Amino acid sequence: MSAQYCAGCGAPVTPGTQFCAYCGKPVAAAGGTAAAPAPLPSAGPTPPPYPPAPQMEPPARRGPRRWIVVVVVLVIVIAIVGGLLAYEASAPTVTINAIYFWAPDNACGLGVPANQAVYDGFSDDPGVTDTVGFIVPSFNSTTCTIQSLLTNTSGFTIVNTNLPIAIAAEGNGTLFINVTLPGSSWTGNLNLVLS
Repeated sequence: MSAQYCAGCGAPVTPGTQFCAYCGKPVAAAGGTAAAPAPLPSAGPTPPPYPPAPQMEPPARRGPRRWIVVVVVLVIVIAIVGGLLAYEASAPTVTINAIYFWAPDNACGLGVPANQAVYDGFSDDPGVTDTVGFIVPSFNSTTCTIQSLLTNTSGFTIVNTNLPIAIAAEGNGTLFINVTLPGSSWTGNLNLVLS
């Protein structure tokens, strides 16, 4: 089978089509026979070539790269968090387990062992000064006054207090102290001596 050409413009025609894809003229002659190929013009414009089929690029394969980035970011985050936790665990701290009040001269009845006041402790960084408040009971049947406070626990310094405070008979008074903690790691009980 020989190739067919459009009678109007001479462009190649796809077999089985009735009209030229380039110029739109009928492909078959009036008698039903295929038209002879038209002579190529010696002058005039040349029909444009058929446009090339679009080139399809393969889809980008980003899956493995994306997972690598996610894994690297997770490893960095875990390393940072682990480093911070390790630093916090190894950082020096002062841990006061409990705070005991002693009254050798039995101020407000606190010299009796059964009346000894004990408070929960706290933790903080070495060398800082903390303000701590206490409710101090009186076990006396008359008003009593707490005149002074000091500590015999090594490394601690009482900076300031709101003393003297008067406590009504069998009542409570509020005591505030500013205490400077030891300059290095320390764990134990803090003793405060009232008079």
